[in-house]
Amino acid sequence: EFIMRKWQPPNLYEWRFQWRGIGEGAPGWFYWNPHTKGGWVAIDMKGPLSPGEWHMLELDGRIKKSEVFYENVTLDGARYPIGVAVPPMKVGREEDRMAIGVQLDGNGMADAYDVVVDKVAFEN
Repeated sequence: EFIMRKWQPPNLYEWRFQWRGIGEGAPGWFYWNPHTKGGWVAIDMKGPLSPGEWHMLELDGRIKKSEVFYENVTLDGARYPIGVAVPPMKVGREEDRMAIGVQLDGNGMADAYDVVVDKVAFEN
């Protein structure tokens, strides 16, 4: 799961993008919409993450008309338009800040796997 959060009180703008290799909807790609049941929404994007290979992932989104806007995702040179706007979440008294992260989840067997994150960039 790749995450970018921008706190701009009273709003929290949150982009999340996930590859799901196991479980419901797997294999597949999902974006985050906290206003839907379960939060994760499947997108029509081909291309699993093959083990043992490097992959280039580029997420293109912005704040547009006070909403989180998922524009495109590019995986290994193939561009997938998403074109979805998601309203921000409301937050209390927060500092204006930003956070970028990668969240790795395991399966029920706790099988090991390796992920290398390189050349992370954010353009504002």
